[in-house]
Amino acid sequence: SENKLKIDSLIPEGTIKGGGEPVSVDLELTTSGGAESGKATCYYQWAGNWILFFETFSSSHKQSGLNLYKGIYNIPVKCEDVAGDVVEDKLEFEIKIDNTPPKITRVYNSGGLKVFTDEDAECVYDFKTCNYIWNNATEMSGLEKEHSASFEQGNTYYIKCKDLWENKPQSCSIIVRAE
Repeated sequence: SENKLKIDSLIPEGTIKGGGEPVSVDLELTTSGGAESGKATCYYQWAGNWILFFETFSSSHKQSGLNLYKGIYNIPVKCEDVAGDVVEDKLEFEIKIDNTPPKITRVYNSGGLKVFTDEDAECVYDFKTCNYIWNNATEMSGLEKEHSASFEQGNTYYIKCKDLWENKPQSCSIIVRAE
């Protein structure tokens, strides 16, 4: 072929975050060049064995649903076209597990109660106790790192925040007295 077979993209890369183990991961890659414009057969290496991607024999290759645990991964991959042209690379990524509730980083009154968290979260509050059922509490607006509620003078806000993986504190995230 005029152009060598090559791997154009590798997924995943970087950091994958999960809320519990194992984390379901899909391996994906694309190929181009070679004898049939990227059409190839691809494999990944696991425990010393080359395993055929579940979806392959084209220029797009996918292995779905690998159940992996936290750690750093370097998974070798190789693809071969009908002319015997072989290309190899590695999928390099890290899996991190978040099993702690969000932390409150800042609270203030500015036209309403403002609460900031260290990660994307959902926050609720009650005026009586920390010992309440989440669904019975009043939801604060905002769903990322900034949350707000009306500021009611003389009330005590018992606030709980949970992250995208349902990590929430046993008691309150913070107690705020509106004076």
